[in-house]
Amino acid sequence: MIADKAQLGADKHDANRSRRSLHQIAAIYKQTKLDPSFQRLGGVLSGSGWSYQDSCTYLDSLLEGSVENKLILAQVDSCLHHANIMGCEKSIKYFEEIKNEGFSYVSIDGNNSSSTIWAFTENVAVGKKKLRNKDGYVDVYLKSKYLEEHFPSTGGLWAKLDPETRLDLQASEKLDVTVYNKILLDEMCTKFRNFNKSTHLNAQEHRQARRSILACFIRAAAMENQDAFLRLSYKDPASIDQRKPDEELACFILKIESEFTKNLARKDLDLLYEKETLEKSTTNIVSLVMKDYSKISSALVEPLKTKLSKAKTQALWETIRIVHQSGYSIKDYKNFFEWFLRSDARLVSDSKKVIESEQEEKSYTHWSGRYTKKVFYTKISHVLRINFGRGVEDLLEKGILLKSRKSSEIFKHNQKLDLLVLQGWKTREGKDLSALDLYTGQLHADHMKSVRSGGKTVITNGEMMFAADNLKKGSNSWPPYFNHQVDQENLKKSS
Repeated sequence: MIADKAQLGADKHDANRSRRSLHQIAAIYKQTKLDPSFQRLGGVLSGSGWSYQDSCTYLDSLLEGSVENKLILAQVDSCLHHANIMGCEKSIKYFEEIKNEGFSYVSIDGNNSSSTIWAFTENVAVGKKKLRNKDGYVDVYLKSKYLEEHFPSTGGLWAKLDPETRLDLQASEKLDVTVYNKILLDEMCTKFRNFNKSTHLNAQEHRQARRSILACFIRAAAMENQDAFLRLSYKDPASIDQRKPDEELACFILKIESEFTKNLARKDLDLLYEKETLEKSTTNIVSLVMKDYSKISSALVEPLKTKLSKAKTQALWETIRIVHQSGYSIKDYKNFFEWFLRSDARLVSDSKKVIESEQEEKSYTHWSGRYTKKVFYTKISHVLRINFGRGVEDLLEKGILLKSRKSSEIFKHNQKLDLLVLQGWKTREGKDLSALDLYTGQLHADHMKSVRSGGKTVITNGEMMFAADNLKKGSNSWPPYFNHQVDQENLKKSS
C-alpha cells in the first residue's frame, strides 16, 4: 500500500523554521536550557565549547553574512503538550522539569553560536587576562575584525559601536533557527548525536548523549565531584566538560556491574550505556566511593601538583570499595590517602624486581598500564585486597579506619530518648543535655562497653554524650557511671 502523499511530506516534529536577528538570538539564548546530561556543556563560558578565537572568527563570518549553521531548539510547552498526547512518561517528566526551571527552549544544536552572539551583543566578559607587568587581571570581551575594519574606533568591540549602528545590526536577520514543537526526549537525543557527527563528539560524549537513569547517574556523579577530579586526577578544567571523568566512572561501574567479567574497551562501555538502569548495589557502592574520593580531596591543603593517572585513580577507588566491602569506613582521610600512596609506591617498586618474562603474571606496573583489560584489573584488585588485609589492623590501631556498624549495633531513636531521661539530661561530666540537641544531631548514643569489646546495643549499656566527646573516646570502653549502667554490672556480678 502506498502512503498518502500528505503523510510523506509531513513534518514529523512540526518544525518552525525562520531567520532570526542578533537581538532575537540573544534573547532566545537566555531562555534556553543547555542540558549537560546528554550533550556537551559548550558555549563561550564553558571548557568544551569554542575557543576565544573560534568565537571571534564566527562573529566575523556572521557579520559579513557568510555563516551556514543553524540554531536547533525544542519548544518546551509545545513538546510537553505533544508528550502528553503521545503518553510518553519519560518525556512528560523531562519537559515538566525544564519548564519548572523557567526555560522556554532546550538546546539541541547551535549553542556555541547563540552563546557567542549573546556574549558579544550584551558585552559579557568571557574570561580574564593577567595585566602585563602588574598585579591583577582585566576582563576579556569578544572582538570582531570585521567590525574593526568597518568601524575602526570600536577596536572590534560591540560596546563601542554608536547606539544607532548597534540597533541596526541587532535588527538584521543573520541566522537560521529551527524550533521543534513535537519532539520526544529520546528523539531529541538522537537528533543531537546526528547533528554532531561532523563535529567529532568524543566516544564518551557520544555514549552519554541520551537521557537514561544510568547516564544521568554517571553525569551527576562526575559533576558533583568535579572539584575532587580537578584536585586529584585532572589538570585541565576542560576535561570535566569533555566527559573524561564520566568515562573513568563508567569504567569503574562496568567492572562492578559485570562482576569483573568485562573489558573496559569502547564497545563494552557502549553496551553499558544501552542499559536503562544500574543495580541498586552498584549505585550504592559507587556513591560511597565517590563520597570518600571527595573527602580525600577536601582533606588536602593543596591540590596535587602531580595528578593521579587513570590507573591510579581506579586503584584508589577500588581500594575504597574494598574498605567498605570489608565492613570498614574511613575516618582519617588524609592519612588514609598517605597510606594508599605509600602502598602504591611499594607495589611499583616491587614491580621493578620482576624479570621480563614474568611481567604479565607478577608486575603491578605492567597490569596498571593495561588496566582496561579484565585479566589485569582483576589482578590489581586481588593485590589491593591482599595489601589492605595486611594493613587493616594498623589502620584501625591508628584511628584511620573504623569498623562499620551494623543496624543491630546502632541505638534507635526511642532508646536515645530513654537514655536522656535515665541520665537526668546530664553527661557523666555534668554537662546539660537537651532534646533539641538530639534532634539537631549534636548528640551520639554510645556503648559504655564498646561493640569491639562485646558490648550490646541495649539500654543498660547505653550512654548519651555530645558527638565531639564520643569521637574523642573512640572505641574505648568506660566504667559504669549512671544507675542503669551500674544495675547492669551488678546483675552480671550477682549472676
